[in-house]
Amino acid sequence: MMLSYEQEAIDKMIIAQQVAAWGIHRDAGNWEPLREIWTEDGTIEVTWFKGTADEFIDASKELTENPNRQPFNQHLFCGSVIEINGNHAVSEARGEVLIRLPCHGVMCDITSIVRFYDFFLKTSDGWKMKKRVGVFDKDMIAPMNYGEELKIDIDRLNSFPPAYRHIAYCLSQMGIEMNMHLPAPNSPEQRALYEEGAAWLAAGNTSSS
Repeated sequence: MMLSYEQEAIDKMIIAQQVAAWGIHRDAGNWEPLREIWTEDGTIEVTWFKGTADEFIDASKELTENPNRQPFNQHLFCGSVIEINGNHAVSEARGEVLIRLPCHGVMCDITSIVRFYDFFLKTSDGWKMKKRVGVFDKDMIAPMNYGEELKIDIDRLNSFPPAYRHIAYCLSQMGIEMNMHLPAPNSPEQRALYEEGAAWLAAGNTSSS
């Protein structure tokens, strides 16, 4: 049975709220509400992490609570495009990740432009995120204080994926292992991700909605 226009609009608003809530809860350290956004077997792939939702939350808590490895970051979402088929949905949300951390002793701001590609499942408890993949378009770095000089090892910088090389350069200095295999914009890996999303949508159970 096809969704009515009204029900589809409600479902899209709920999914968009889940996407926005993910950023708020992650940045504020609201771990229990963050966990509620995911399915039990939820997974996530971003610059510094690839694994289950539970593992991601544990790693995020460790970063937040360890004063020697504590980057300050914010996730800002600019809106999303959502497709629904029965109990399956896909959301693509453009946003920014803002990070403040030291690089070679200079406090820096890193701005990253990203698209979060999310697989959602409608469960008995409502819409839940089953999989999140970050597709990073570009990033940039600048000293926080105007006039400070930042010297970067260009060869080392260029050893990281171009779309998130500044994030990778700085976080790896803190001993954080980077995920080097995220889909790049317009790459075969991104096309494969979109194909996976299309297959997820096609497999939605329309009789349950």
